Amino acid sequence: MNKIFRNITYIIAIASIVSSCSSINQTHDTSKVISTKDYSRGEYQTITIDEGKKKDAKKKKKKEDKNKKNKSKNTNKEFSSNSNNTSLTLDNLQGEWTLYSKFNTIITEDERPFIIFEKDNLEELKADKNIAPSNKFYANDGCNTINADFEINQENTLITFTNALKTQRYCTAEDAPYEYDINGAFSRAKKHTITMNGNEIFLNFIDEHGVTMLTFSKINLNFLDGIWKITKINGDGSKCKHKEYTITIDIYERNVFANLPCNTVNGKILIDVNDKNSITFLDLAATRATCKEIATEQEILLALESTTNYELDGDKKVILSDKNGKSLLELSFVSDKYMKDR
Repeated sequence: MNKIFRNITYIIAIASIVSSCSSINQTHDTSKVISTKDYSRGEYQTITIDEGKKKDAKKKKKKEDKNKKNKSKNTNKEFSSNSNNTSLTLDNLQGEWTLYSKFNTIITEDERPFIIFEKDNLEELKADKNIAPSNKFYANDGCNTINADFEINQENTLITFTNALKTQRYCTAEDAPYEYDINGAFSRAKKHTITMNGNEIFLNFIDEHGVTMLTFSKINLNFLDGIWKITKINGDGSKCKHKEYTITIDIYERNVFANLPCNTVNGKILIDVNDKNSITFLDLAATRATCKEIATEQEILLALESTTNYELDGDKKVILSDKNGKSLLELSFVSDKYMKDR
């Protein structure tokens, strides 16, 4: 995932993002100088920003604050009553999270800021003793991207960010309405919690007063990790009785691999955070060998391309279906050994 940040042209080294006092500063390439409030200390710092755009930002923030007062109470009641706490650990934290709510008001835009946590790559550390162990953090706040290291404290209650780098792009409040909120949440958070609601997981940034400033979410599809045997194709199980067709799913890396009698298939996995049962297979590429099972293999490939949803059928079975709910592939769990060994 580090590749997505290789083409950043301008970076700015910023102070370590710690829970007690540090903040992510913004640098703007415009003409007029004004003061804006520092998130962490309640003081004022000087930045460069266009005055007219600042007025627009204030107007938009005032409107958002008004909406927050009107909506947050009901949203918070619904959210908290259905959620269960779980541990703030590296295993639970790793992966990509999408912005879910601001002060418990649910965000509905399709394009939302996201953050990514990656724990130490133990294999790289074993191979090269010169690599210092560090957990990696990446974020896109709707305008700029952020790279940093992170750690969880011994009490498993707080994430601290260090060695942060951030791009220097300027965006208006209209283009990136959550940029300042995200920066503020990183510096002001005194506690982080993870809660679960069904297969949705929520990461909460909580300030010193116990107020949840921001919540990020991800869909927990880890139960799909592993090797699955195809038992039915378009409702027909006869084609799978004499030959084995398997699919390997890697949710963390968002990869899918099909091992068929004649060919292999590789592709990517897309998960829609707005749909709890969504899964789509993209960029599918297959080898071109031919054999007597080729017609069945093409049927499987077409089924994967048409998949939009999944359904659990007990603990060890999954049904993949299209947008109309038609069953395309039925899968039976085989093993997660490769996940444990990777």
